[in-house]
Amino acid sequence: MPVLRLTTIGRRSGQPRTVLLSSPLQFGDEWIVVGSKGGGERHADWFVNLRANPRVTVETKKYGSRDVTARIASPDDKAVWWPQAVATFKHYGEFQSRTTRDIPMVVLKVSGD
Repeated sequence: MPVLRLTTIGRRSGQPRTVLLSSPLQFGDEWIVVGSKGGGERHADWFVNLRANPRVTVETKKYGSRDVTARIASPDDKAVWWPQAVATFKHYGEFQSRTTRDIPMVVLKVSGD
């Protein structure tokens, strides 16, 4: 499963914040990431940061650094993608069973500007 470096802007600090994330699904110029936080009850900071400011940067070995725009996957998209993500990494299903929150899937799409 590809790993990417996601840089968000801290919602309170305004400072860049970088994390490494797995991307179980990729579609052309889009990467899909899962906000599982290991099944924790709270969303990961990177997720909360990109909700506040969806303009983020993704860096991969294959494509280098790219400016992207993040959006939360729609319920219809998640209904299709979630089983695929779990098939790629079975622990996502286990993480969802540990928490009452709905684990989000996020689309990171290369910005067109």
